[in-house]
Amino acid sequence: AIVRHGAVLLALDRMWPTMRKHAVSAGAIAVLTDSSDYPNAMSLNAETLPAEGIVDYVCSQQDGAYIIGTSGSRGCPKQIRIAHGAIGNHFGWMRRVRPLHLEDRVLVWTTACFDVGMWERFAPLGDGATVVIASGLGARDLERIAEIVVRNRITVFQTTPTLLRVLLENPILQEASWPI
Repeated sequence: AIVRHGAVLLALDRMWPTMRKHAVSAGAIAVLTDSSDYPNAMSLNAETLPAEGIVDYVCSQQDGAYIIGTSGSRGCPKQIRIAHGAIGNHFGWMRRVRPLHLEDRVLVWTTACFDVGMWERFAPLGDGATVVIASGLGARDLERIAEIVVRNRITVFQTTPTLLRVLLENPILQEASWPI
């Protein structure tokens, strides 16, 4: 829906402090949310949807697809616009380095505010793999992450080397009888 209307996705994290939410979303025309944390919030319900007519915007490789917020070099959040062509290049590279298959089950546990989180959400869908969403985790609950990996037979998830070492030491993950 975002692309069809020529808009750009700006992912926001519910866990951010209010000041950061305001700083990151300040340039947005509207924020579709169920939260009152944003001064430019617009509730998404039947009344806000257009009654008729579909907009079909044909995007180019240079058009923005999404915006990620960085912490900024001086602590002030700034936004980086990622173009459709850049996403295509990244997904193409990932397909060559680590191809996904129909039987893959990809764990989405990275915030959508980080570019890695975009790959987790969208690349599996383009390759026919299954997406398993574990929202609100981050690196906060390693026990729960291990349980989700085992219960959902996750075959692909992204993490840092340090966190991977800790997860692999977890007895729950040692129960896995398939390649992770």
